[in-house]
Amino acid sequence: MNKITYKNVLLQTFRDFIAFCEMNNLMYYGAFGTVLGAIRHQGLIPWDDDVDVYMPRQDYNRFIALKQKVPTGYEIVDYDNEGYFCNFAKFSNANTTILETPELPFVYGIFIDVFPLDECSESIDKNKEILREYSRSYFKFFKACREYRLSALVMPKNKTTFIFDVKTIMNFFYYHRLYKKTLQKMKDIEIKLQAERGNYYCRYSPILKECRVYPKKWFGKGVFAKYENLEILIPQESDLYLKKVYGNYMQLPPIEKRNSGHSHYFVNLNERCTLSTIKKELI
Repeated sequence: MNKITYKNVLLQTFRDFIAFCEMNNLMYYGAFGTVLGAIRHQGLIPWDDDVDVYMPRQDYNRFIALKQKVPTGYEIVDYDNEGYFCNFAKFSNANTTILETPELPFVYGIFIDVFPLDECSESIDKNKEILREYSRSYFKFFKACREYRLSALVMPKNKTTFIFDVKTIMNFFYYHRLYKKTLQKMKDIEIKLQAERGNYYCRYSPILKECRVYPKKWFGKGVFAKYENLEILIPQESDLYLKKVYGNYMQLPPIEKRNSGHSHYFVNLNERCTLSTIKKELI
């Protein structure tokens, strides 16, 4: 993979995402390493390879509703796309290909991660209770999604036996039903989350098993910050936000920890490949 080309496509995708948000009056804020990159590096963290943004839930829901109106060459992917396994959306470049891991065979392109922010109260106990319920549902959903998608897994030649195929087919039908059931449960919980009101924003992360809570006033109307050749919106109180997330955020991590932490099992920067095409190329 050509890292310079990858970075250029990622930044163009971010540029077009911002234009799409501005055209549709959608509020967004840089999130996590994207805020850190803007403040500490004035752009992408040198060893990072993705862009993260938040959207208040109301804007996020409108963003999802605009799936059919994205610019040519892009797509919005969320868990209404069959087999998608994250509890947040991606604004994806439809002319590129990323398969992050063969264990979760779902294809998208170079992407912007879009995380919804829900309102919540300061009640730690209540937030933990919601997180437990949400996490239980998410991990059931995640397992069901992974198992039923195994029928499309990029398999080595020595596993194409009759017994393996029968097992795969049985798994597909069983876990596909479970996938539908757990997906609906996830949606039901998110409807409850959207009914919550308070002076805080929260981001429930089942993978990290945490509920990140921030005062809404930290975000406000956002402020512009330089990010490579772009001007992006970040939380109004970015210093407080970064201290909460990273502590002493201006200190560089040790060299051995300077990695993105993301998997890129298969990447094509020139076209969108199907799973069957990827399978043929890798076998």
